[in-house]
Amino acid sequence: MADTESPLTPPPGVTRASEEAGFYHEAALNATWTGVRLAVGSLSFAFGCFVFAYFYLRSLNSHGMWHPAGFKGPQPWAGAVIMAPVVVSAVVQHVGLTPRQGPT
Repeated sequence: MADTESPLTPPPGVTRASEEAGFYHEAALNATWTGVRLAVGSLSFAFGCFVFAYFYLRSLNSHGMWHPAGFKGPQPWAGAVIMAPVVVSAVVQHVGLTPRQGPT
């Protein structure tokens, strides 16, 4: 099929450049939407596999080894030590990205 000009005339006030820009924008939005749906689906499947493995192994509990004798879980302070830098980095990012109101 040859690449020819369309016999249809665009509406008044619409140039070919603005029409092409609109088509490009629409294509970019559609590609982004498709990528987001694929990412959500793949991440849901990946985390679903971890959840299934957790409950499957817990229910299987071969030879009572889910929590063997002498098992000691993590201390609560370890979670606080990990969570503190996460919260600090979130606050720093929020402050850094907040637009300033004042003289320019």
